[in-house]
Amino acid sequence: MVITRAKSRGAGRITAETFSIPILEVLIEGGGKVKAETVIQKIGEKLKDKVTEQTNWEDKAEWGAMILFREGYIHYKYPDRHWEITESGRKYYEEVTGGKK
Repeated sequence: MVITRAKSRGAGRITAETFSIPILEVLIEGGGKVKAETVIQKIGEKLKDKVTEQTNWEDKAEWGAMILFREGYIHYKYPDRHWEITESGRKYYEEVTGGKK
């Protein structure tokens, strides 16, 4: 299943879907399983030009993770709050990016 982007209501608007590929990328770079707080921090570093002027972008990143969870691309690991990429998440990342970062 392909995650679609919501239509933007304004130029430069960040949606939850904006974070889907960066979340998967951070998980792959981190060996497949990473604490949620670390994923959010690393996404902030990767998307610093986009998120610096956006309010509550961290909440949107969390919603992006929820979308990935619903699609079966990641798992939540409680109580330690790790996010873990699934095999279908890896395949989705490869399909969308061609394996490129």
